[in-house]
Amino acid sequence: MRGRIESALVLLGSLVALIILLRPDQQFLIDCKTAVRKFPTGWIHVAAITGLLAGLMIFVCWATGAWQGHKAVGILDKNSIHWIAVKFPTVLIQQFALQLILVPALIIIFPKAQYAIIAGAMLFAGIHFPNLLLMIVTFVAAWFWIVAYRRFRQLTPIVVSHFILAVLAAGFCGEYVLNMRVGPACLELIPKSISIEDRKSIILFPRSVIGCVEKLSQTGNQLELDGWVVDAIHAQPPQNMHLLIGNRLVELLDIELSKVNTTNWEYSHKTDQVCCFRFRARIPVNNFAGGEDVQVLATNTNGWYSKIGQMGPIRPHSFSPTAQTTMIFPTEIDGRIHNIVMQGKNTRLVGWIANLKEKDISSELIVRSGTKFHSIDLASVRVRRPDIVRSFGESKYEMCGFNVQAAELGFGQAEEIEFYAIDAEHNFHPIPVTPNALAKMVRQISGNRAVRLR
Repeated sequence: MRGRIESALVLLGSLVALIILLRPDQQFLIDCKTAVRKFPTGWIHVAAITGLLAGLMIFVCWATGAWQGHKAVGILDKNSIHWIAVKFPTVLIQQFALQLILVPALIIIFPKAQYAIIAGAMLFAGIHFPNLLLMIVTFVAAWFWIVAYRRFRQLTPIVVSHFILAVLAAGFCGEYVLNMRVGPACLELIPKSISIEDRKSIILFPRSVIGCVEKLSQTGNQLELDGWVVDAIHAQPPQNMHLLIGNRLVELLDIELSKVNTTNWEYSHKTDQVCCFRFRARIPVNNFAGGEDVQVLATNTNGWYSKIGQMGPIRPHSFSPTAQTTMIFPTEIDGRIHNIVMQGKNTRLVGWIANLKEKDISSELIVRSGTKFHSIDLASVRVRRPDIVRSFGESKYEMCGFNVQAAELGFGQAEEIEFYAIDAEHNFHPIPVTPNALAKMVRQISGNRAVRLR
């Protein structure tokens, strides 16, 4: 749809420009004579000023660290062919509209030509709202283009100048001009300040680094984050990665990075970058107090922060270090414990478990009671759960329910009780207990001893 709109605008603008160029009035003939008479002078003057502006832009980028000269065409998510195919007609239409429609109309409205030139430059800059830095740059450039056209009456060198400066601005300082975005697309890239501990703050620059946290797991006393990431502006791995836990900024020090070619089907739909980097980061669980929102941040080559993941509250499991891996995110195996009934030394458990990843039902339930683990076979205690089939739209989950009685689970003495499903790779997947089942179990346990269930 977007491509069709762009094509329609190109055709419409070209038609309007053609009509304007072919108008047989006296002023147009005078403009043509002026353009022919001043042909070499116009090109020389425009080329000189364009070179001066380009040199100034490159110097400022070099002095401020915004230099991105390694990119042939520096727009965030378009390759060079797309850039030339879309940007050049856009530049052509903009200059036709500015020089042949807008400025002549403003000259009629304003008593002095200088006011019309300034108003034209302001309106041209205004179409780049709310990209403030780009608005300042385009005001200066538009003022130069309008003056040059009124003096030499040559549109071609001005179009070429506009195109060259646009490519340089996007290629050498695209990060600072928000990748030439305007309107709603620009709002998505405007930097935002967030507060961290000790009354400090950091600035987030959206999409300077892009990526995703695809898996969060716990092995012993460490959490592991798996995903992909890339410095989108410089096509490099991130400089650093951090977790923002509540308002605490914790740097991830134990990170493994490996380069991946994104032509692989697995990544082609995730990013337009030619490459990205798989990461696996580890962090001790003692960094998490529990219940705090967790965000994953990464910094690019310039040290700018971007958010690549938000995982909400993370509550690590507290059992002793072990080689067993527990999956926390995403939910590959879902389920609930609906009812827990204690009958002497026996305990009846009622609930359901569905393997969302494999589109299957799980045959084993793991119960951790204190430091002891109990395995319960669910194959012979299946019950129908048509409600789960309707919820997920998957008929294979019909027999995902269970109603099982187990002995010697030790609930009466345990300080902590947790339930897990287990997958084909022997990873644990937490199964929550519903609030009603939790309240009922607490009432059944004798004494006022606190018991924590997950």
